[in-house]
Parts: sequence; C-alpha cells; structure tokens
Amino acid sequence: MANDLATIDFGVSYTPTEIKINNQELFKEQVKKYAEKYKGWSIITADSVDGDKLVRADLNRMKKGFDDKRKEIKGEYNKPLKEFEAQVKDMTSIIDAVLDPLDDGIKKVEENQRQERKDSVLALIAEIASEYNINRNEVPFDPKWTNKSITRKKLIEQITDGVKLLQRQHKAYEINKRLIEEHCKLKDIDPAGWVAQLSNERDAAEVIDSIDQFLIDQENEKIAAQKHAEAEKATREALQQKVGDKVIDTETGEVIENKPSEFTVSIKLTGTQAGIIQAMQQVNQFKNSFEVVSEVINKMSEV
Repeated sequence: MANDLATIDFGVSYTPTEIKINNQELFKEQVKKYAEKYKGWSIITADSVDGDKLVRADLNRMKKGFDDKRKEIKGEYNKPLKEFEAQVKDMTSIIDAVLDPLDDGIKKVEENQRQERKDSVLALIAEIASEYNINRNEVPFDPKWTNKSITRKKLIEQITDGVKLLQRQHKAYEINKRLIEEHCKLKDIDPAGWVAQLSNERDAAEVIDSIDQFLIDQENEKIAAQKHAEAEKATREALQQKVGDKVIDTETGEVIENKPSEFTVSIKLTGTQAGIIQAMQQVNQFKNSFEVVSEVINKMSEV
C-alpha cells in the first residue's frame, strides 16, 4: 500500500493572477501636483474654498473607489485560496484517520520493546550485583540503558562500574562505622546516634570531631553551671547573719525564716541517640536560669 501512495503525484498547480492599475503613473503625477499645491494649506482662501471643497470631494471619491476595488479584487482573489484550503483540510482529515491508529499502534509496540529492554537490563543488574554481594535495589537505574543504541558490552561496563562504586562505599562505611564505635567506646558513650550521621559526604573523622566537641561543650557547661551555683550560694551566705534562731539578710534587714531546701530528681530519657543528645543540649542551655545543677548518672544505653 505504501508503494501505491509513492506512485501518485501530489503536486499542487498554481498560476499567479496579475493585478494592474491602469494609468497608474499618470494618476500618481496628478495627485502629487495637488499635494504640492495644498501643502501647508497656505494657498486656500475664502475666495477659493468652494473650489477646494470640490477638489477634496473628488479625491475622496477616488480614494474610496480604489479601496472598494481593492476589497472586490481581494474577495475574488481569495476564492480559489479558500477552496484550496478546504480541499487540503478534507485530504488531511482522511490522512489523520489513518495516521492516528498507526501512531497508537507504533507507540504501543515501541513501549513494549522499551519495557522488554528495561526488564533485560534489570535482570543484568541483578546478575552483576549478586556477583559483588550488592543488593540489586541499591544500583541506580540509568534510563539511557534502555536505548537501542547502547551495546551489551557498554551496558555491562557501566552497570559493573556502578556496582563496584557501591561496594567501595559499603567497605568505607564499615571502616568508618568501626572507627566511630571504637571512639565512642573509649569516651564511654553510645555510638548509635553518631554512626547514623555517616554519609557519603561525612566520614568518620568529621563525626569524631563532632563527638569530641560535644563532650567538651558538655563538660564546659557542667563546670560553668557548678561555678555559677557556688557563686550564688557564696553570695547569699555572705549577706546572711544568724541572730539567735533567725537568719537576717544583712543588706536588706529581711528576716529569713528558713533556708530553702534542695531536692534531687532523676529523669529517664528514651528515644533516638540524636534526640537524646539534642534534649540534653537544651537542658544544659536553660538550667542556669533556674539555679539547677545537672549531672549524668548513667551513660546512654540501647533499649
């Protein structure tokens, strides 16, 4: 059927139509003379105005005549174009009726072929990943691997490179994990939350630096809190004097009946390592405002 279409000449015949204004040059010359005569309106007087109005009327009639003729010719000129456009629209609608199911069918076949290629690639990924003890679901899928142009050799090379990269990342993670766990054991803290901070962009050295800084900050806050509490206690005691069975504030003269008792409360926190660390940091930030001293009794342990 395609060969039958190829033998038909679908050329379009077109003969341009000539449109010509008779005595065009003579007309232009006469109009230019009028334009020069009335340039700036300076020649028009009360005596000539009636004649000038007649000239204007003639020019307007001529102008309208030209425009009317233009519209008439344009309508006639466009008739064959409109008929041709209608014929083209009719022919293209017939072609579209054939093209639409062809397009749908071809797209469906191509989609099935693409899915078959994808299934084949996924099977190859699973095969190569198993050779390196890598989970197939970890291997990033590149859409270009389903292109017809890629060779099997090239496909195997790219998948293998990706799997080997994942293998190196896994080994690096295990090394970094052990380093953090050993450091946490040395510092007597739970490693779970710190190991969770490992990533391709954050290695053991950076996490260990964070651990050390956290412990330094925690110790500094503890020391500062103790010093603050001791200083406030010393200040209070310096301003108090016992007279008989009463305690007098020597600065205000106020009688202090009883010294406030101090209490201790233990709170158990359960959550993720990161959550507990954040909670302890917040406690350390605000405890000074309430004249409270905190102390870690037991290290964090996994539930």
